[in-house]
Amino acid sequence: MTQKDYVKEKLAFGKIVITGFVGAIITLYLYIIQNIGSNLFIVKGAIIILLGASLSLARWYKKLLDELKTLP
Repeated sequence: MTQKDYVKEKLAFGKIVITGFVGAIITLYLYIIQNIGSNLFIVKGAIIILLGASLSLARWYKKLLDELKTLP
């Protein structure tokens, strides 16, 4: 397995994880819409944490894309 193949596998894994985080954020948002008026501080906190994790993953993904461009 070459370095380029390894980076491509990491990119594929990153796509799956980012898609999962986006799905979780959408699910939590729909839960908030459905339960308007409830005390949902924990759910809102979870959305903030998931957004932060998604941004971190996006930076990692961009770094891998840049690394893939520099490989022969």
